[in-house]
Amino acid sequence: MHANDLFESITRQLVSDIESGAAGDWRMPWHALADGGLPTSIDLRPYRGANAVWLAMVGAARGWSTGVFGTYRAWQRHGCQVRRGERSTYVILWKPTTPK
Repeated sequence: MHANDLFESITRQLVSDIESGAAGDWRMPWHALADGGLPTSIDLRPYRGANAVWLAMVGAARGWSTGVFGTYRAWQRHGCQVRRGERSTYVILWKPTTPK
């Protein structure tokens, strides 16, 4: 998935959640970030920027009580097994590059 496609997906989801949550108990993910801190990787690295907002939304939508995320191999390194049927989500990998 291209980063622009992910940004569009995040924007659509945010707008949809805000519109449908106006009468309900939906909580904007940045409020959860303020309460619980940034989502982190299982290696304790905090996610930042759009990834932090996106992963807070994913965690809230799936009813998770913690904001800890990781790759399948990262969970294995820590002696954990991903539950059968769990689905992955996209994040944006940002790396500074030098033009050639």
